[in-house]
Amino acid sequence: MSINIFGEVGKEVRASEVLTQIQAEKGESIEVVIMSPGGSVIEGLAIYDALREAAEKGQKIKTSALGMAASIASIIFMAGDEREVSDNAELMIHNASADLYGNKHELKDAIKTLDGMDQKLINIYTDRAGISLEDVTELLNQETFMSADEAVNKGFATSKTNTLALVAIHNKQKEPVN
Repeated sequence: MSINIFGEVGKEVRASEVLTQIQAEKGESIEVVIMSPGGSVIEGLAIYDALREAAEKGQKIKTSALGMAASIASIIFMAGDEREVSDNAELMIHNASADLYGNKHELKDAIKTLDGMDQKLINIYTDRAGISLEDVTELLNQETFMSADEAVNKGFATSKTNTLALVAIHNKQKEPVN
């Protein structure tokens, strides 16, 4: 089964639709092709958790980045047991962000919320990429873009692949998520 995450998470890609596809898959593996600028942290974490739950139940999860897997889409990418990046794709990671307004008390609360979200992202990247907390924190603070080779070298991806192979996976999908 192939799931396409094409577009902004929370808008063109809804967690509820992706979770329905994940839950319906009874086969041994799930392939997820990602081409997304990111989007909603909450919806992205729900997709990540659902994919990891499927992996815990014995399904092999393969994620592939086509074009770009940025922001929360890079977290969805990290759900893969096998994580491949196409030749010219990029991963981008950064601290959680929000459009904020309000008084100083509301903004203090928002900072606590963002700190909590950052910690969740750090835990996932550290666990899945196998790199230190300090290194992940520095990459997030810098808003880091990684080429396919850099993503593999840093442990975010497990391999690099030819773009045509990913397009073939996408073309097999009859009903894309978006």
